[in-house]
Amino acid sequence: MILREAGLKGHKEVEGHLITEQAKVKWLALCKRLIFASDPQDGCTSIPVFTRASHRRLYFGNVYNAPGYISLNAYAFAEPCTCEGACCGKVVLKEFVRARDDYVYRPPPQPLPPSDVDQQFYVVREDG
Repeated sequence: MILREAGLKGHKEVEGHLITEQAKVKWLALCKRLIFASDPQDGCTSIPVFTRASHRRLYFGNVYNAPGYISLNAYAFAEPCTCEGACCGKVVLKEFVRARDDYVYRPPPQPLPPSDVDQQFYVVREDG
């Protein structure tokens, strides 16, 4: 999601919706930044990452290298992975459903239901 100024004092716009400063702080507390590898790696099962125009969900695997999906030029991994001497697949994440069409990516276990994907993947790190 992209947070940008909306022009109304004390409000911000998040994907076309105006929110107050208080709601913005709460929203930012929920946000995490996922850091993926920028290249596939030898000796690891590299999984390309895609999204759709809505940017509400991530899609993992070559099956999504198709019309309607946007490549993020990023890679997750099916198992812990070392990239050219650096640790690039060390944080395990899983997709959870917070609400309808609202997906979050967090280390398991979580008090949220898993999505229909119900699969773990590894990324470089999670910030936020």
